[in-house]
Amino acid sequence: MTGAMCMITFYNSENGILSATTELKDGCWISVVDPNPQEIKDLIDVYGLDSGFVKSALDEEESSRIERGRTSADNCRCACLRDRR
Repeated sequence: MTGAMCMITFYNSENGILSATTELKDGCWISVVDPNPQEIKDLIDVYGLDSGFVKSALDEEESSRIERGRTSADNCRCACLRDRR
């Protein structure tokens, strides 16, 4: 993390078009850039993201990947995309 201001953006896909939205709803994407400790806590506690996925996504040594939910009741898919610049 560089300490820069975090950017959390929600995206929704309707009719094959991805657009930014202000509300979190089922099926949306959450894009997060450089979160601070409170935002990391919110990603886990408020948005329900798996803590292991969030922590590994912040690890600079991790590679890009897509993960499915860890239980049959969990319909979440998480993508970790890293910019290697």
